[in-house]
Amino acid sequence: MSTPSDRQDLQSVVDSTRQLFAEKRQRATVQLPYAAPDHRPNPARENLDWIRAGTFVLAAILLLVTVLVFASSAMERASSELLNVRPVQNLMWPAVALIVLFSSLYALLPSQLSSRRQRAVSIYSSVMAATMGCALTLAASFMFWAAVVLAVLSCAAGLLGIRMLNRNTARTTVERLLTDAPLSFSTGFSLVVTGQLYFAAAGWDDQTHVLKALVALLGISVIASVAAHSERGRHALALGFAIGTSAIALALWLNAAGPWWLSIVSALCGLSVVLAAENRRHQITHAEHRAARGLPVED
Repeated sequence: MSTPSDRQDLQSVVDSTRQLFAEKRQRATVQLPYAAPDHRPNPARENLDWIRAGTFVLAAILLLVTVLVFASSAMERASSELLNVRPVQNLMWPAVALIVLFSSLYALLPSQLSSRRQRAVSIYSSVMAATMGCALTLAASFMFWAAVVLAVLSCAAGLLGIRMLNRNTARTTVERLLTDAPLSFSTGFSLVVTGQLYFAAAGWDDQTHVLKALVALLGISVIASVAAHSERGRHALALGFAIGTSAIALALWLNAAGPWWLSIVSALCGLSVVLAAENRRHQITHAEHRAARGLPVED
């Protein structure tokens, strides 16, 4: 038979347990260090949604046609011995154009047409594709400075589009693969190509401009690292950038166009961007595990 003292002890244990669970639930509601996916139903479709999606498709087709017709000659005419993606240009440009086209067709699906993410990012994807296509056309026509201006606009549009994606986290893995990855991958590779176009326009082609090549590689690596170290980690951007810098490293090594250390620096720049993306992924995983255990999340 229980005594009043026993009942008081039991009630004390129950109250302590309830308080512990309440504290854990309160700590688990701490926001993670990225925007939570928005699972609200899509807004009603509007005519502007069709116009925006159609513009994206047309821009992607323009990029694909331009790549097929002008990319090879553009890259050859804008070749620079110090910064040159020649080893991969014939494979990378068709790949970039195709994944952008697939992304634009995905944006036409009923589940994406009026989604908040597509409304936020499609205009930047359209500008990125169209301006890069025009930049390749101008480079093939030996209008290098005009090509540089448009290539810079393309990269800026891509980076702004990634910024909007960071504010609107992907709701599904398919969205991440067909919306985030194409824009990020294209932007990463375009950053390297823009550096090549600039060196071709400036005529910086011999070893007297090695230090300028070093500064250019470090500068675009910082930009790419900041973009890759965002949201849950932009590995697609890091991959596109690393392929470009690895191509430069290979071209420098095979052609002996520059000092051996510049080739190594180019490869390390690509690796640093990959590590930045992976570091962000590790931070997010760590934060999610802490939240799952009811501990405060460390950003």
